Amino acid sequence: MGDEKHFIVERNLTASNSSRARTTVRLSGLKKKSAINQSAKQIARNLVELLLPYFITDEYECPKIVLMEEDGSELITLNEYLSSEQAVIQEVFLPQSDFRIAAGAETHNFKIRTFKIYSPGSKVSKVSLVADKREVETAFLSRYIPEFEDEFFDPAPADNSLVARNFILKTYVFGRYLDENVSLERGGFRFRKERLEDPTLYEEVCQTDIEKEAARLTAIAFQGELSSRSERKKIIISDYVDNNAPWHREALNQVDLNEFSMHPKPEEIEAVLHKQQFKAETLLRARIKNILKEDQPSNLNEESASSIAKNITEKSKSELIHYVVLRKYLLDLLERRLEYKDDNRHYTEGAVHDIIFPRKKDTDTISYDEHNLWILDERLSFTNYVSSDIPLDGIRSDRGDVIVYGNRIAMRGENIATNPITIFEFKRPGRDDFADPSSDEDPIAQIVRYANKIRDKKFRTPPGRPMDVTSTTPFYGYVVCDFTPKVEEWLEREKSFTPMPDRKGWFSYLAGPKIYIEVLSWDKVLRDAVIRNKVFFYKLGIDN
Repeated sequence: MGDEKHFIVERNLTASNSSRARTTVRLSGLKKKSAINQSAKQIARNLVELLLPYFITDEYECPKIVLMEEDGSELITLNEYLSSEQAVIQEVFLPQSDFRIAAGAETHNFKIRTFKIYSPGSKVSKVSLVADKREVETAFLSRYIPEFEDEFFDPAPADNSLVARNFILKTYVFGRYLDENVSLERGGFRFRKERLEDPTLYEEVCQTDIEKEAARLTAIAFQGELSSRSERKKIIISDYVDNNAPWHREALNQVDLNEFSMHPKPEEIEAVLHKQQFKAETLLRARIKNILKEDQPSNLNEESASSIAKNITEKSKSELIHYVVLRKYLLDLLERRLEYKDDNRHYTEGAVHDIIFPRKKDTDTISYDEHNLWILDERLSFTNYVSSDIPLDGIRSDRGDVIVYGNRIAMRGENIATNPITIFEFKRPGRDDFADPSSDEDPIAQIVRYANKIRDKKFRTPPGRPMDVTSTTPFYGYVVCDFTPKVEEWLEREKSFTPMPDRKGWFSYLAGPKIYIEVLSWDKVLRDAVIRNKVFFYKLGIDN
């Protein structure tokens, strides 16, 4: 139609003897022959789809358009293209095709027409806004209703008059509002694409308002198929929540399924449900905050109070479920870390150490919910300070695997407040060389040495925290290792420890350093942690 800057070049105006107006366009002189290696039938299909608004606009009669080869063969009249039963573009009957959208004091009317596009190839269903008989803006229908993402399917009729075919949908939107607000070049509209959070700033209909309503009306005509797709999607999401994220059950009951794509992956499901949970928590906090601001809280009616209490309860349930399931995963992981690796060797101390508490860390650098000291003792979940594998003075090499400084606790009766300190030492599963007479890694001796240095106030850690240690400060020591005959003999004959009834643990109170020490097997630590949580796993149906 011309060069890069002009629509028509080298015009030659001459008088015409024809009694009717017409235009002839010849396709020749292609720069790239590969750009049009298609049959006349395929070119006709593409032209009809591109020019469809001209054929279907009300109160407008499109001129007759004929496509043919240069010799007059393969003649195709585009105006008749939609009337054949074999046509690859067919209009769909819509139960409702008109809609209105209000903007301030004005109301704007729109009309849609929807077509099936058969054998679509890589194309997807779209909504198209039309102005002055030309497509101006298009959007995926799946943006508003995800179930439009896949192609649709028309089965072959019983009389075999047609073959089964796939198709996508194209919904065209017409309206005076579109005609009046299109740019001069018809490349866009003069109204906003997206609605602002505060609609009072611009009282106008935006592009997404129109597209969303057009998608809704299109969906009514395919309600059966879309409902089936939605149910299949809901099953995928529900299965993920039931089997992998039961703490999201409440969020699943509240979320709009249109937030998910038609084939949601676990990562997407998790992201959408987490977003919904955050949204619900934000609204709940806002409601509670507003209530607490009231001058007379007694004005809160019983129904509102009950609703808020129920929401808090459901939120707490979800968080508890999440927490319990994470415990199950961690115990399963610890069990695997206590087994042999592929090379028939045990995992290192660090591999099990990091599950319980990350090495080279303390509670100044991680929060209480980032460690798993509950595996050893539930009372350690909330502590004042925990140091893991860090030199007590920040310089020297002496360091305990885990040293716990507990909060002050009130004793019964006339007892005064104390500050218990707990020291853990971990030994690699399967290892027992620390029980050799020549070993300098005696874990019991290590615990006593740490305790004495802390009691003598030789350390100034944790940084900036005074160590409130007195002669009455209780010290507890725990060694976690695998029990071999050598270890048991060492505990009984050399250390004079007393076995527990299950012989999976040994204990002793060392009067000199005033410290109570238990030596526990990895199996006992794991088994006791499982037993403490077993009823919760059972209630959630994850006990296996």
